[in-house]
Amino acid sequence: MKAWTIRQSRRLYRLLRHPRYRRGSRLHDWVARHVFDRELWMADERRVANGVAAGLFICMLPIPLQMFLGVAVAIRFRWNIPSAALACWVTSPLTWPVTYLPAFLLGIRLTGADPHLLAELGTFNLDAFFSHAAAHSRELTAAVVVGCLAVGTALAALGYATARIVYLFRKPPRCRRPRPAAS
Repeated sequence: MKAWTIRQSRRLYRLLRHPRYRRGSRLHDWVARHVFDRELWMADERRVANGVAAGLFICMLPIPLQMFLGVAVAIRFRWNIPSAALACWVTSPLTWPVTYLPAFLLGIRLTGADPHLLAELGTFNLDAFFSHAAAHSRELTAAVVVGCLAVGTALAALGYATARIVYLFRKPPRCRRPRPAAS
């Protein structure tokens, strides 16, 4: 069984490396041109700060596959790909209550949604909460979206400023002095 698995994985690797499969479609050409562009992986001050800002903004959007959207935005605007992808990892399923609940509460205040929902949420009466939420789903969806956009904008500005400040205080690369010629 082990030898068969090794043979199959080697065969698959050979097939994927074959030129027919590497240059077979427009998607592969696009990926080769854009994702593997060296400039997008260099640690330039402006590109890293913009990548962090984009990643932090996108991580606050309540959508799946945030990292792929962050990388796509970084590629489109020619920002740093690793910083955009890493900044998207701020939110995870474990941090959703801590991340999206304040955004939801801010969105309720900004949109002026029904404040009775907050009182029912505080009493932990789930039947009343879900019946009220079903009746006012459009308002609550707008509150979540507006709150996430507001918190995402604030996080993006904070991340951009933090990345620029970090670059201000980093040590400059050490220059090598030329050795005197031996006489």
